[in-house]
Amino acid sequence: MFLILYLGWELFNILQQLMSSGGWSYTVPAAADTLAHYTAEANGHNVNCPYYTNFRFVDSDGARHGLGLYVLPGSAPCTNYSHLSGGDITYQASLSLSAACPVLFWS
Repeated sequence: MFLILYLGWELFNILQQLMSSGGWSYTVPAAADTLAHYTAEANGHNVNCPYYTNFRFVDSDGARHGLGLYVLPGSAPCTNYSHLSGGDITYQASLSLSAACPVLFWS
């Protein structure tokens, strides 16, 4: 089992640049997601509700794996619902939201 503290796509890009300098190239395993929004209505007003989707893992060979995870961390009128485990044929993942930052486990 592996553990990654989810640090975001920006850090992944910096690590990729460091690992591909000097004519050599190495792939750094990383996880990322997409922040999106939907509109909910409350008392006749539209409310912008965030959610996290498209969780993916890039392995050391550079292959991308969709994990099927999503988090809707809202409170009324936004939906509070999450799918915290998933994966593909190669990797299985689960997401813990109890830490100060999300923690992703995969195997």
